[in-house]
Amino acid sequence: MRSFKNFSSAVPPPLPPVNDGADRVKINEFYLNYIRFIWDKIKLQRETTDRYFNYYLLLITTPIVAFAAVVGRSEHSLSEQLIGYLCAMLFAIGVCFYSLYIRQRINNITLGDELNEFVQLIEAFDAAFTKRHQSLQINGALTSPFSADFWVNFIQSIINSFWLCNAFLYIETGIHFGEKWCHLIAGGMAGLSVLLHTTIRDSCLYRSERRLPLLSTLIVTGWYRPKWGLRMYRLWLYRRNKPKSPERIHPMIKRKFRPEEVSIRLITPGHAYLKNEIPQLAIAQGSAHNVKLPATAEAKKQAATNFKNALEKKDVEIHALTLPEGSGAIFLSTIRRNGKEGLQIEDIIVLEDLRGHGLGGYLLCQAATLAVNRGLSFVAWECERNNPAKKLYLEYNAKMREDIFPYRLNREMLVEIMKADLALANKSRVTFRISQRFSVFRAMSFHNSGGDIDPTESWQGAQVDDLDFTDPIAAKCQLVRKFCELEAKQQLNFVDVVIAPSNLLHQQLVTLLGCKPNTYSGEDIACLWELSETALNDAAEKNMYQR
Repeated sequence: MRSFKNFSSAVPPPLPPVNDGADRVKINEFYLNYIRFIWDKIKLQRETTDRYFNYYLLLITTPIVAFAAVVGRSEHSLSEQLIGYLCAMLFAIGVCFYSLYIRQRINNITLGDELNEFVQLIEAFDAAFTKRHQSLQINGALTSPFSADFWVNFIQSIINSFWLCNAFLYIETGIHFGEKWCHLIAGGMAGLSVLLHTTIRDSCLYRSERRLPLLSTLIVTGWYRPKWGLRMYRLWLYRRNKPKSPERIHPMIKRKFRPEEVSIRLITPGHAYLKNEIPQLAIAQGSAHNVKLPATAEAKKQAATNFKNALEKKDVEIHALTLPEGSGAIFLSTIRRNGKEGLQIEDIIVLEDLRGHGLGGYLLCQAATLAVNRGLSFVAWECERNNPAKKLYLEYNAKMREDIFPYRLNREMLVEIMKADLALANKSRVTFRISQRFSVFRAMSFHNSGGDIDPTESWQGAQVDDLDFTDPIAAKCQLVRKFCELEAKQQLNFVDVVIAPSNLLHQQLVTLLGCKPNTYSGEDIACLWELSETALNDAAEKNMYQR
């Protein structure tokens, strides 16, 4: 029997050659045709499985009639030893057929999984859900305890155990038991054989689903090691309570939004979204980070004014999801690092109920497209190391910077260091780049009381990159002078100083400034992420293709 392992592990086929702006229906039809090809393979595999089961019944079950005829005669020319060897041979052949059956079932599971992957690619939800539930039935996820698959396994295990039992009874082992004990031992061997058949089958077929196959596995592992038995008993309870009907599975599936279901618009100072949707998104993001933000009608009105002023001053650029309406937004500013200019994602917000549906990916691709169209070199943002959103970033081949980390100076720290005496500064060379930053939470809280953030702090901030110096004291003085200049133009409420922890001079500067690693939850440190070069272009191309 040919194995489909290599075929099923193949990468998805390339898209058909289409012109820019080609109808997406053509691409969907291409994937649908490939899905039909896989479906034909699955049906062929199932037909082969059924055919081999018929061969099994013919080859292994038919000799039972001859065996009964021979054993039923009082006199026959065959010795008991030979009959035992024939029974053992039939048992071995039955085990081979059983192993082939398991292999074919695993192939079905693999092909069913591949079918699911291609169904997701065509992004048609109604068809995807139907196919997915159908493939769950064909890939070994039993819909009832006594399905046809269960009875096929039961028949094979019973017949194999029958031949094993008779092989033990007729082969002369040299160990003499009484007739009663022989039959008891043979019956025990038959029962153990049935148990092992079921356990091996279920362990192979459901290994990837992390489910307890049957209670038989619990009995075996529980007898061998009680701790394992208890763990598998809990998994067995989970399997019993696992929803199987489409009506219960449907709400649990996080489908991806199709491109035609998503619309992203630039928010201008006069856009209606500033009155309710943008403040509501900020409040939702604050709740996700355990930051209380004012949520009254008056606070939202003031926040709308704050965001309008920030847009008019070009302190921030906002792109919001207008379809699904009010579901998310991305806040952008310009940043300079390593002699290059890029986009800084100040915040990317998706409502909690809509996370996991691909909306964050659309917003990230939108930022990449803007960067490429403007000739910028990268898109950067900050994210805590263990934030679940990093899975999304890794999907787009974004890189987490391990060499530099942001250290935060808050408003209180800035006020303190700007009072310092700068007379000790020398003229040693100090170079750095300053970029303007924006805070969504401070824009929401400015002139709004009742939240966790000081209402006197506005949204303006700064970031220091590319620090290069030989004297930490001189570096501190130069930075403080720059902070004072910015403070004279507009209130400076926070500064992120990008530091290389491996650099001893940078460590000394951190100590002099008194800044600490940036964090949003208070439990994990923030890291810098970047989309650049090939990854940036790929994300931008994907966004153009989706549009």
